[in-house]
Amino acid sequence: MNTPSEFRELEAYHAAVVRSALDGIVVIDGEGRVVDFNPAAEAIFGYERNAVIGAPIADLIIPPEHRSAHDNGLATYLATGTSRMLGKRLELPAMLSTGELIPIELAITDVTLGGRRLFAAHIRDL
Repeated sequence: MNTPSEFRELEAYHAAVVRSALDGIVVIDGEGRVVDFNPAAEAIFGYERNAVIGAPIADLIIPPEHRSAHDNGLATYLATGTSRMLGKRLELPAMLSTGELIPIELAITDVTLGGRRLFAAHIRDL
């Protein structure tokens, strides 16, 4: 079992890895709201982290024509555990803060911790 000191060290290490990642890392909760947005994601999408925490990811980077598929996919996964996207690398369009669409490579993983549903998206600007 980790001591409080070891736990703080591990958290600091994790934060440093996420902050220094070259790919965008966006973490959402089971409701689709942003809980983390690293500096690379800020650079890709043009949003500041503090402005997006708590916001629905669909409103930020998912093109309008794909939002219902995102919402349905998340709901289906939460209800059944079945997903067409988790654990795969996909090329998709994403929307910048300006509304411009860009091609991205996306990989999403379920990183549920302590019963809290979390999903980490690793995003590469193509």
